[in-house]
Amino acid sequence: MHRYINAMATVGLHLIEMQEPAPPQGFLDKAAEYGDADTIPRLLLLHARKMTI
Repeated sequence: MHRYINAMATVGLHLIEMQEPAPPQGFLDKAAEYGDADTIPRLLLLHARKMTI
């Protein structure tokens, strides 16, 4: 994850928010073999703004 954040900082982006949503409950209900799937992020959403000085 540091590669994403550092690359954003290099071009002047400021991290506003980061989300790592768990899989939908419907998936978890149907996939018993992935019992710990709700603890393993599968998506990463980064919200950033360009810094202006």
